[in-house]
Amino acid sequence: MGKLDDSTHTTQADEAPRVSVTLTARQEKKLLRPKGSRRHAVFGVRASMEHAPAAPATEPRRPLTMALTLDRSGSMAGEPLRMAKQVAIALIDGMNEQDEVAVVIFDDKIETLQELAPVTPAVKAHVRRALERVEARGSTALHEAWLTSCNMLASDHMQANRLARCYLLTDGQANIGETDVETIATQAAGVRENAGVGTSAFGLGDDYNERLLGPWAVAGGGQFHDLRSLADLADTFLGERDDLRAVVALRTRLEVEMAEGMSAEAISAYWRATATDASGDQRGANQRGANQPQRWRLDIGDLLNGEERHAVVRFSFPKEDKAYSYTVRARVIWIDGRGEQSGPWQELTFQYGSDQACTDEPRDPQAMRHIGLAHADRCKRLALELSARHDTERALWLIQQTIARIGEYAGDDAELRAAMRDLRTLEETIRTHKLTAREAKATYFAQQTRSRGQRDYRKPQP
Repeated sequence: MGKLDDSTHTTQADEAPRVSVTLTARQEKKLLRPKGSRRHAVFGVRASMEHAPAAPATEPRRPLTMALTLDRSGSMAGEPLRMAKQVAIALIDGMNEQDEVAVVIFDDKIETLQELAPVTPAVKAHVRRALERVEARGSTALHEAWLTSCNMLASDHMQANRLARCYLLTDGQANIGETDVETIATQAAGVRENAGVGTSAFGLGDDYNERLLGPWAVAGGGQFHDLRSLADLADTFLGERDDLRAVVALRTRLEVEMAEGMSAEAISAYWRATATDASGDQRGANQRGANQPQRWRLDIGDLLNGEERHAVVRFSFPKEDKAYSYTVRARVIWIDGRGEQSGPWQELTFQYGSDQACTDEPRDPQAMRHIGLAHADRCKRLALELSARHDTERALWLIQQTIARIGEYAGDDAELRAAMRDLRTLEETIRTHKLTAREAKATYFAQQTRSRGQRDYRKPQP
């Protein structure tokens, strides 16, 4: 994979619109129990253009570098493949020579229909002719096809502010080559970090594996889409493409620094990775000296003007010993037309108090809404995974425990009450063994979309 090139022409950087990404941090409580505590923090990340263009209609849009990676396995035979080819052609027809495109099709073999090239009229005509000849056959080498596409998008001299995205469309299970979820997600995160190539995964119908495609897209910094039917194909393909053109803050990351002895867990569905210092060296446990802070990041993704996302993190603190208080620092890093930018560090302080003082300290209600919703979404992800493994007992226990915890602070908050009702519905569905593949996918997609603050481009079903 290529590495990002931060070099830009001075005049281009000076003329690029200034983008501001602001960070807000709210903590559940400040006090810690003497025997140790777990405390949540909610990090809000919002992008905005500091100077809006005087004439938005004439403002040049962001060019795209895109690879379409389309399943042509036997299960796509007939209308699914016909519609996929039609939507791919429509998407490319809406691009021009400032954009670049590559097209890969796959079953158990990988075929490149179009190497990465500017979207000229000749390229459009070539892709149209090539797609018209494609027929369904074979099995599903999903991972290898994705790697082929990402390798084409990578470049030894790519611009840091380029927006590159791989669209991965399938209607079935990965059954050829690498299929391990963790391995694939880790690779997707590496491709995003080192080559600047994001991945969006599109699952069509009822037979694909959302528990593979979802983490794949999260780690790849893109979006996961549940296509209930062929009618959703065009809306999601074209909807995400149009939003990508309007992105103002690329590869936005939340960087967090915490003291030795603490640990942290991302509750929201964002990929967590080891942070790097200014020289590009990782700052993991092996690189730190004694009593040095731990630094890591959450990959928030690409943001539109005015878009805001919330990331919930749960910190764990040890039994009170020598430390009287702990400080967590956080900042946001992003890329705009001027290159990589970073915001100021913000601090959250936690200190030990008596058990009674901890009990009496009120929770921040705004923070608790985000915390409760994030835990409800996380519970759904885990319960669906347990249900798929036929571990019904643990799935039901998890749902019951989550409902009870949210109920401790939900009060009359309408959103938290609605989340609890959704969990009770899921509990009953799993208990009575009525969770269909379609319902599982719909539930997974809904929590994934809300947890990551992303869009559902599909039209409402009648």
